[in-house]
Amino acid sequence: MGAIPKVSVLMPAFNAEKHIALAIDSILAQSFQDYEFIIINDGSTDNTEQIIGSYNDARIRYIKNETNLKLIATLNKGFDLCLGQYIVRMDADDISLPDRIEKQVQFMDKNPEIGLCGTAFESFGFINGPYFYKSEDIDIRIRLLHECHMLHPSIIIRTEVIRQHNLYMTILHGEDLDFFIRIAEQTKLANLPEILIRYQQLPESMSKANAEITELHCTKIHLGLFKKIHPNFSEDEVRLYRAVAYKDFKSIQNRLSEVFNILKKLLEGNAQRHILDQQAFNNYLKELWIQIILNVKGFNFNFYRRSSDLNKTLAINSLIQGKAIIKHYLK
Repeated sequence: MGAIPKVSVLMPAFNAEKHIALAIDSILAQSFQDYEFIIINDGSTDNTEQIIGSYNDARIRYIKNETNLKLIATLNKGFDLCLGQYIVRMDADDISLPDRIEKQVQFMDKNPEIGLCGTAFESFGFINGPYFYKSEDIDIRIRLLHECHMLHPSIIIRTEVIRQHNLYMTILHGEDLDFFIRIAEQTKLANLPEILIRYQQLPESMSKANAEITELHCTKIHLGLFKKIHPNFSEDEVRLYRAVAYKDFKSIQNRLSEVFNILKKLLEGNAQRHILDQQAFNNYLKELWIQIILNVKGFNFNFYRRSSDLNKTLAINSLIQGKAIIKHYLK
């Protein structure tokens, strides 16, 4: 290939004949040109190999797994093959917009403290619509407590971050959350607030079996993160917090005392251990508590008075207190 490229684009592919041509075309059409394009065929049994072979471009490095190693092993193999300063992830059924790599490289060059950067994206296929994640490191970290707040196929990562800290993929069905949490322990994160990739969601990737095992794995991953803030958290509390963070008010209306205790433990634990920026985290939990006060059917003024210490800690203002009183008497 000659000179070492600045970027390695890493794309695994398994039985991707329906979509892979569009994915390859979108990378070859990038405005940024200093890259190698590593495509790993993970034991496909359809025409994936023939489609890849139809391209004659020196930037493509084609790797073939003789057997299907699955996504985790294939990605880890790919991470070791990458030569570039940055690794750009790509999936074989997605489409990168023409200036995606250029804008991500520019951002990373200007912000050396950032080790990993994702982007906003447009979902198409089974689910349609634009998605804009929080951009700043602290906001992403806070949301990692209940969701994977980055899109893996949109990321660019410094190769040295993976190699120096041995940050390879590990857990199938929950791998992205685990990956980002472990990376966040070593470097700062960011999301560009611009749609730079079209992300295809297929019905077969939304199976009930996969959803159930992913939920189980993510709960265990989240529990590890919660215990760093306070050692006395349980899996049930993690699931309840997730309902709070997703504003599933109906499911928490009969569990307000438990929600109250979760928020107290998060506030107290973080004040002692400083896992997250205290002011930013307090502000986030304050907004969640206000939403509960104003929207949860089971919330009443008597409970509001019993939670006065939390209200004081979160500096709930007189306007919210007045609304709580009005809500109580209207009932």
